[in-house]
Amino acid sequence: MDGLFELVPLLVTIGVVAFLVGYADTLIRPLIRLLDLPTLDITIRGTDISLGLDFWGVGAIVLLLLFYVVGHLISFTAGRKIMDGFSAVLAALPVVRVVFGVMKQAMASISSTKTNFSRVVFIEWPREGMMALGFVTGRIYDPETHTSMVTVYVPTIPNPTSGNMAFVFEDDVIETNLNPDDAMKLVFSGGIVLPPTVNLARLPSDLEEHRVSDLVGTFKTASGSVRAHDWGSPAVSQETKPKS
Repeated sequence: MDGLFELVPLLVTIGVVAFLVGYADTLIRPLIRLLDLPTLDITIRGTDISLGLDFWGVGAIVLLLLFYVVGHLISFTAGRKIMDGFSAVLAALPVVRVVFGVMKQAMASISSTKTNFSRVVFIEWPREGMMALGFVTGRIYDPETHTSMVTVYVPTIPNPTSGNMAFVFEDDVIETNLNPDDAMKLVFSGGIVLPPTVNLARLPSDLEEHRVSDLVGTFKTASGSVRAHDWGSPAVSQETKPKS
């Protein structure tokens, strides 16, 4: 069984790649057959071989080349003007403009260098006493009251493309040492793939320093044979600093 578990990630990866390549072929290969492009016939050691563009995987190759060329053209002024004109046409359509506008804003936020999507936090969700993992996607600040709130995207398991959004006061956010890669592994696996340690701390945004008592603790991943009361009290670190 251990060998089977080792093969599952490889088999799933092969299956996903094969599905995507096959889907691309369903889009491109009918067009190649419709164009009836000439083939190259060669003979190797008495064996006739016909080389053409109608083969498995050609769809993925064509789409990758197309995306590369389009992206390269957009980097020029003329290509940018064409893209802006096409975007203006889509933005003028009654129904399409809603979807297009949301997706364009989302892509701009993700690609922006100012985005805080790399910040992984925990919030009390869906009720007090329960914590959910989330990604900070934005921040709002009130200069009069000197309070700030963050928008936190809480992904669902095992499909992180859907989830919930919450506005949380920044002082109520629980910071963690998890990076986005570890957080996504945690989401995709449903909590099975855990990092060795998870550091949690409440860091008030209006303080440059924080007390050791503000730290929630460092929780270590335990094996299945270890019981909860065998873990001992969580350790805390006095070197943890609030994130700027």
